[in-house]
Amino acid sequence: MVGVNFNFRDIINNSSSFYLLPLLVIAVYAVTMAPSIFFKLNFSWKKSMAATTLLSSRLSLIIATGAIALKLGIINDSLNGTIILVAIISCTLSPLIFNILTKDRNINLS
Repeated sequence: MVGVNFNFRDIINNSSSFYLLPLLVIAVYAVTMAPSIFFKLNFSWKKSMAATTLLSSRLSLIIATGAIALKLGIINDSLNGTIILVAIISCTLSPLIFNILTKDRNINLS
């Protein structure tokens, strides 16, 4: 079971993992914002950005990547915990950002 052994103290005690956390969160959103250019062809920028924020919340994919890298010995437990925390943060923030971007009730998402 991946993620059961998540230890937040490992992240705090390892400064490199702790400082890597905001960079990974930014990277998750930066990578998924690229498709907004293609959405822009048919929708406004606001709708495009709202749609791509929902693409950012991919909990199982991020955690599976960390688990595989940990099993292969590419990363340590602290970095795996950071990756799990990034997945949790992105899955929490993405719907909130979507709601903020679509706050105007006159927006038709179809």
